[in-house]
Amino acid sequence: MATIGLIQERALHQQGILVGQLQTALDSRVIIEQAKGVIAERRGIDPSEAFTLLRTHARNHNQRLAELAAGVLDGTAGELVSAIPSPSRQRAEPAPPSRYAGRRRKATRG
Repeated sequence: MATIGLIQERALHQQGILVGQLQTALDSRVIIEQAKGVIAERRGIDPSEAFTLLRTHARNHNQRLAELAAGVLDGTAGELVSAIPSPSRQRAEPAPPSRYAGRRRKATRG
C-alpha cells in the first residue's frame, strides 16, 4: 500500500510540474504575439517578418525570446525598440462609402 501511495504522490508532483511548464509556455506565447504586433505595426511589416526580427535579435544578443518580447512591450528592450522607426508613412484615408451602404439585401432562396 505504501508503494502505491508513493507512486501516486510522484505522479501528482510530475503533473503539477507539467501544468506549471505549460502555463509558462502559454504566457510566453501571448507576450511574444503581442510584441510581434507592436513591431509589425511600427515597421509596417507582416507579423512573420516581425517574429523573424524578434528571434534574430534574441539569438544575436543571447536573450530568451519571451524576455525580449516583454521588453518590447514595456519599452525596455533597448536596441530592438530604438531600432524600430515610427511609421513615417501616412495612414490611408478611409474609402468613400459604397453607394450600396445602408441598403438591405433581398433574401434569396437557394
